[in-house]
Amino acid sequence: MKFMVKVFVFLIVVGFVMIGVAFLGGMDASRLTNTFNQSEAYGDPMHYTQSGTLNTLMLDVTVKHIEMFFSETEELKVTYYSHTDDTWEFTQDLGVLTIKQTQKMKPFFGFNFGFVDRYLLTVTIEIPQDWIMNYEIRTHTGDIQLFGAGVTSLNPFTAGTIDLETDTGNIEIKDLSAPSVELKTDTGDIALLNLLVMEGLTANSSTGVIHLEDSSITDVIVNGSTGRVEIENLDVSSLDIDADTSRVNIIDTIVDSMIKVRISTGKIYLDQTSAQIYDLKTNTGDIEVSLDSIDSIKFDLNAGVGKITIDGINQGDRHVTTTGTIDLIAETDTGNIYINVRD
Repeated sequence: MKFMVKVFVFLIVVGFVMIGVAFLGGMDASRLTNTFNQSEAYGDPMHYTQSGTLNTLMLDVTVKHIEMFFSETEELKVTYYSHTDDTWEFTQDLGVLTIKQTQKMKPFFGFNFGFVDRYLLTVTIEIPQDWIMNYEIRTHTGDIQLFGAGVTSLNPFTAGTIDLETDTGNIEIKDLSAPSVELKTDTGDIALLNLLVMEGLTANSSTGVIHLEDSSITDVIVNGSTGRVEIENLDVSSLDIDADTSRVNIIDTIVDSMIKVRISTGKIYLDQTSAQIYDLKTNTGDIEVSLDSIDSIKFDLNAGVGKITIDGINQGDRHVTTTGTIDLIAETDTGNIYINVRD
C-alpha cells in the first residue's frame, strides 16, 4: 500500500512538471481549464414535485450544496443536477419524503481532479410557506441553507424540528420559528439569524465560526474546537459554550439564568450582557466583562498568574466578595480579568 501511495505521489509531481513545461511552451490556459472542468458530466436540471402536506423531509446526499427556502408555492419542488455516476432515490411514506443521492467511488483513492460549477452541485428545495415539516438533512461535502424568505421577526415562517449536518461546509438558517434546532459541521461556519426556538438549540463545529444573532431561544448549547463564537442580540434562558481554542464574544444579550463559558485557549469578552450567574473560565487568555453597575455583583475572580482590574483599580490576582445577588465567577490560569463599569 505504501508503495502504491509513493507511485501515486510521484505521478502527481510528474504531472505538474509536465504542465509547467507546457505553459512555457505556449499552451493556452483555457484548454487546461476545459480539461479539468467536469460540467459536461451533468445533464439538464431534474425536477421532483410533491403535493399533499408532508410532516418530515429527510435528505442524504454526498457532494451537494442544499438550498431550502419558503415561498407561496402549493407543492414542494426539488431541483437538482444528476452526474453520470449519481444514483437518486425518492420515496414517500406516511408523510415522510426521503431523498437519497449516492455516487460511485472515484478512482485514484477517491481523489477528484476536476471542478464543477456550483449550481450543478446544488439541490434547491422550494417549500410551501404553510407546511410545518421536520428536517433531517445530511450532506458529506457542501453547504446547507434554510431560509424563511425574508420575513420579519414578528412573523417568521414555522418549521418542525431542524436537524442539519455537513462534514465539510457551512450551515446558515434565518427567519424561522422551530421547537428545536440541532446543527453539526466538522469544517465550516454556522450562522443563525432571526430565529424563534421554543425549546433548545445545539450548535457543533470542529473548525469554524459559530454566529448567533437577533434571536429568541430557550436554551443554547455551543460546542467548538477551533474557531470564534459570536453571540449578539439574543434573548435566551441559558447559554452554555464549550470550546478548545476560540474567542468568545457575547454582546447585547439577555440571559434569564446562567452564562457558562469554558475554553482552553482564547479570550472571553462580554458587553451589554445580563445574567443571574456568570461562570467564565479560560485556561490561557483574558476575560473582559463590561457592566452598567457592579452594585449587585458578588465576585469570585481568580487570575492565576495574571491580574484583576475592576473599574480601573488593580485587585491583585484574587478577588472575592460576599454581598450581591448576581454571581460573577471568572477564572483564567494565564491571563488577566477586566471588569469594566460604563460611565
